[in-house]
Amino acid sequence: MVQPRADAVAALDAPTFLSPWAFEFTPASTEPLDESYLRHVREAELTLWLVGSTTTNPVAREVREALAHDRPVLIVRLSTATPDTATEALLGEVAPHAKWVETPPEGVRDAVALSFGDEFVRAWRGAMPARTRAALLDERGRLSRARCITRWRAAGISRAEALLLADDLSVGEPSDEVRPTTDNPLIVLRGPVGAGKSLTTERLMQEAIAHALDDSDAPAPVWFHARDVGEDLIEAIRHDCDGIGTLERQGAFVVIDGAEEAGAGKASALLEAGRIAVEAWPELRLVISSRPLPAFGPIEEAVELPTFSEEASLTLVSSVAGREVSNYRWPTSVGDAARRPLWAVLLGVELRSGSSAASTGSLLRNLVRRAVPDADPQANQLLQDLGRLSTERGEAPVPVREIGRRETLDPLLTSGLIVESQGAVRFGLPILTQWFAAESLIAGDPQSSDLAVDPPRLDLWRYAVIVAVAELDWPSASQLLDPIVRADPGFASEVVTEAIRGSIDPSEEGGEVGPLVEAGTAVRGAMGAWLSGIGPMGQLLGYADPDGTPLQLGVAGYDTSLMTMWREENDLHADVVELPPGVHIFDPGAGWGSGRLSRPAPEQAWPWRWALDDVTRSVKAVVGRRQIQVPTGPLLLERAWAEALALLDLGSLHPGPLSVQAIHNRLVEIPAEALLMASGSTHDLSALRARVGQLQADEQEELSAPWPGWDLERGARGSWVWSPYSPERLVERTSAVYEGALEAYEDIVTLWLPNLRHRMRVAVTLPAILRGQLHFSPAPGHGAAPVLEWMLDPLPAEADGSSVDVTVPGRSESSSTDRMEQLGLQQQRLFALRPAARRWISAHATSEALKIFGPTPATDLAFKWLVNDLKRIRLHR
Repeated sequence: MVQPRADAVAALDAPTFLSPWAFEFTPASTEPLDESYLRHVREAELTLWLVGSTTTNPVAREVREALAHDRPVLIVRLSTATPDTATEALLGEVAPHAKWVETPPEGVRDAVALSFGDEFVRAWRGAMPARTRAALLDERGRLSRARCITRWRAAGISRAEALLLADDLSVGEPSDEVRPTTDNPLIVLRGPVGAGKSLTTERLMQEAIAHALDDSDAPAPVWFHARDVGEDLIEAIRHDCDGIGTLERQGAFVVIDGAEEAGAGKASALLEAGRIAVEAWPELRLVISSRPLPAFGPIEEAVELPTFSEEASLTLVSSVAGREVSNYRWPTSVGDAARRPLWAVLLGVELRSGSSAASTGSLLRNLVRRAVPDADPQANQLLQDLGRLSTERGEAPVPVREIGRRETLDPLLTSGLIVESQGAVRFGLPILTQWFAAESLIAGDPQSSDLAVDPPRLDLWRYAVIVAVAELDWPSASQLLDPIVRADPGFASEVVTEAIRGSIDPSEEGGEVGPLVEAGTAVRGAMGAWLSGIGPMGQLLGYADPDGTPLQLGVAGYDTSLMTMWREENDLHADVVELPPGVHIFDPGAGWGSGRLSRPAPEQAWPWRWALDDVTRSVKAVVGRRQIQVPTGPLLLERAWAEALALLDLGSLHPGPLSVQAIHNRLVEIPAEALLMASGSTHDLSALRARVGQLQADEQEELSAPWPGWDLERGARGSWVWSPYSPERLVERTSAVYEGALEAYEDIVTLWLPNLRHRMRVAVTLPAILRGQLHFSPAPGHGAAPVLEWMLDPLPAEADGSSVDVTVPGRSESSSTDRMEQLGLQQQRLFALRPAARRWISAHATSEALKIFGPTPATDLAFKWLVNDLKRIRLHR
């Protein structure tokens, strides 16, 4: 408590007419110690007690000495501390005779200054003639504004920023539903921690003060903290109206803030007293604010505090962050939290102090750490249990009996972190569920190896895993991640991307590289897990030898950056070595392949992201070069057709058929290992050689185009690529190409990506019927390209393959409303038929210009879908 005591003394040192006395700031004296500090208590005009977790015997004696000699006592409680039994007992002794305020350690100076200022005001009132009504109202307005400023500052913003927020009445502007009326004179305003209850009541109070300043007959504005209200609420209101108005004539607008801090018993008593007051005095309007309490559960006066709109949330976050921010990358839980004033300010502070590219994991972690004080071990275990059980239920409430005894939960209910309804408890905000679930995961309950083999369950733990990975050191993060990466790389790639930053801006603080060989060993170990998880396609990425062993790695350090280079084959004396002088990614030298020079992320688990970034770059290259091939089906047919057109120097739109003999004669002139360069493309001719051999074995003389060709005379209806197709033939070709694309996509996933298919949107939707509508504008064969609107309608998993259904709608068909209804029905079928993917899969409709021409349209479509699916799971850049 050294710093808070120093801040308190500094606050009292500022006014020149005060002489504060604190033991550690007092010169030496021959006076006996006990007599010295107790004498100062007896002689002081006022005693300040800073309450932490424990209270020493000398401090307890000072407090009791002040009470014994009828000296005023002010209490400042540190919100981050949990008082022990002795301290709680002493607080109970002092409570009837003292005034107290709660603040975080960084707010002590402001709280002391404000509290002493309030005492001076009270003393001055007693010594001076009564002030005018306007002066009294102005004072109440100043105090309301000061409370707002103090709360903003406690959230971590500067005084100047707090002043701006306090004076911007649009921040926290009350909605009509929280204003008491003639029909509803009593409002119990409920909301979880950080929801903005106090801010809303201050704004209501400020409105009432402004109204009273404009109209002498307006209700008198009265503000209490719930803990300071005495036994007789009506008498307290009447007394506080003195000098401003008369309760019997004008009525009063009364705010009672923080009912939960007064305790459940006092809160119930306040509710009863409030009901009596508004019935006895029809002109009385009363607002009681509280975190959710059982006493304020199913009552007709209760109103849940509305959240900010998305626009208002972003405006406040941007104001605090000092720049315009967008929420497009925020997790849903962060966006939900930011629609509450405290969380919006905390998020703005985090975005201002951290990186604009902060990972989801660090954002969640830092945001909750700013908002939630450390709990004692027993309470923290209860919160972890609730986080775990609620997460396993999809963040649903958990029966109290599964958490612990009802009385053990009372302090947590009072804190506002959790709320109770119908015998079950939940966290006030989803972001808290995710945080404490992550804490449980870090503690080993559940084990990540159990989650890894159960994808639907793993989906429930998504954000908890993200937070945990961002929080843990390298060994612990690896213990958590390794089984998930190996069993479910499509899930792991999303988690690692969200938890660990990739590229680091030069102005940001990067991570610790540590010993080079150890860093390289970590990267190589992570790469081994990624390659194992990805499966067959991993062999094409260039990071493993033929038996699947990761290639050896060279490392070098450059200031705060790390350079890694993969060996082309495992021929070194060690798996990880420091790179020889002169070897660089721009001049690799003999034996060294791809490399990377970058700053590691601040998260200690950065090697997992480092290796993943290498993987995603290689996946993009392999897919882009179409190294993924299938020896049968549409991919082979289209590839062979494209090679035949190139070999015979024919245009890409040639309708065929082609002479098998002519192709054979040309092939024998080209060595088997040679490549054919044609029209900027390279062909190895392997697919064509295989196809020609098959046709010759079947005694076929012609190689036909894979898909139906045009059926009209070219040029008769225009020069567009689709012009020589009748509508009927265009539908036929479209159906054939898309059916081939579905088969090609399925072949690729089955052969090369079996470990990823349960995370790929198209793969999970299949088998399905591709339902499409082909639109012509203005007429078939003319004008703009035909447009195909289509969606995948899932079939039962046991169905015999996928199919295509393409139609040409009439003028009255296919309105936007119809499409939305179809999309909704598709979503319902997806949820029913693919329950394991329910937490992430969504219905999808596409409208695209028809691209079914050229030599490889089905291949092009299949790879387009593949790229989109890989990008969604962060395995393709």
